[in-house]
Amino acid sequence: MNKFAHAYITKLAELAGLNGRDAVRAIYDLDKEAATGLWDNIRAKKERGEKPAKPGDKDYPDSENWKEVTAISEKGESAE
Repeated sequence: MNKFAHAYITKLAELAGLNGRDAVRAIYDLDKEAATGLWDNIRAKKERGEKPAKPGDKDYPDSENWKEVTAISEKGESAE
């Protein structure tokens, strides 16, 4: 979160009668949860004990999907 966003959220929270620091922390936590990527999903799947998808499975990516996802992740952007 940049300084401008931090200051803006703090000011809005104070205008609403809330603690600015708590509001910023809550939004940061929400942003952090929403920022899960491919590797976060892979690790979560391993923790649940699921095995990776195999070729032919419904959730196995085809070559076009794989190229798109890797290109996006190399740029550091979210897939959504």
